[in-house]
Amino acid sequence: MSSTDLAFVDEDGSTALHIAAIAGNIEAAKLLVNKNSDLPNILDNNNSLPIHSAAACGEREMFLYLMTVTNANMEPKPFEDESGVRLVHALITYGYYDLALTLVKCCPKLACWDPSPLQSITVKHYAFRSGARLKHWQRLIYNC
Repeated sequence: MSSTDLAFVDEDGSTALHIAAIAGNIEAAKLLVNKNSDLPNILDNNNSLPIHSAAACGEREMFLYLMTVTNANMEPKPFEDESGVRLVHALITYGYYDLALTLVKCCPKLACWDPSPLQSITVKHYAFRSGARLKHWQRLIYNC
């Protein structure tokens, strides 16, 4: 296939890279991006980039890879404003607090959106020791 053919979209506006991101197929993603470096920057019909698809499906390694190939300066900026907030909330949903914090450190304004990332974390009771219903042996492991 030509690099232009790889940019074709389906009825949802998804490219092959969106599908690879959902599936977590990093090898396919690398092949696609090597052939067409614009693929990480193509929005689907929901204004989602492949990195949003990876985050929404909890594909951590794919998300990390796409962070390195997605153009941070494109419009709309993928790591700022509503787009960035969607990423942060998806990462929090899957418990990837370290990645969410990295995004918030890069763009502190993300912490001020409504609902804020902090609100998303607070509804996850199991993320806090006081909200977890651990058995005695599990508490011992947790305290280590």
